[in-house]
Amino acid sequence: MEGTGETQYWDRVHKEWVDGDPNEFPSSSQPQNNPNKWRIKPETTTVCITYKVAVMNFGGEGVQLLLYGPESYECVEESDSFICWDTEERIVEVEVEV
Repeated sequence: MEGTGETQYWDRVHKEWVDGDPNEFPSSSQPQNNPNKWRIKPETTTVCITYKVAVMNFGGEGVQLLLYGPESYECVEESDSFICWDTEERIVEVEVEV
């Protein structure tokens, strides 16, 4: 298994993975006795997503807000359902596990 080499355990109260040393836990909670609650922390990378929010009118389905990437801007603007852009182009950076 690839990863950072650090161990993490599943915190069921906060519903997230938390860095932790298995030796600091009682034997019954250590990885060899409770393997589904432990993992090797995966590598992460930063991903940039560029988008605009379009206001679209789909008739009987109503008006909806949809996200579109730069490759779709022109096509969206040509659509009969397109009303207007709700935002200027935005860029968001997110950290994702690899």
